[in-house]
Amino acid sequence: HALAQGLEVKVAAARGRRDAAVRRKAQLSRQHVNLTAENDSLKRMYSARIDMEGLKASEMLAGQQASLDVEIRALKEQARSAVQQCDQLRAQGADLRRKAAQELQELQDS
Repeated sequence: HALAQGLEVKVAAARGRRDAAVRRKAQLSRQHVNLTAENDSLKRMYSARIDMEGLKASEMLAGQQASLDVEIRALKEQARSAVQQCDQLRAQGADLRRKAAQELQELQDS
């Protein structure tokens, strides 16, 4: 009888430990689920933030590119204008040389 009673106490203690372990396992499982959900939420938030920063940087670079394109077009136009002016000056120089040669020839003839 005492032996049976001792075994019952041991069984009850083991059941108590098992129940405590089951409760602890359930608690840890809930914590795991909560932490996983929080981690996923943070990943989404930071991913969205990174995407937003990337978009801002991309828009800024596109704006800079557009500004540089305008500047390049203006410089190309200035270069074309300068080439035209050089061509005009060259033509004027050639005309002046011809006139000078003609006047010199007329002076030598007279």
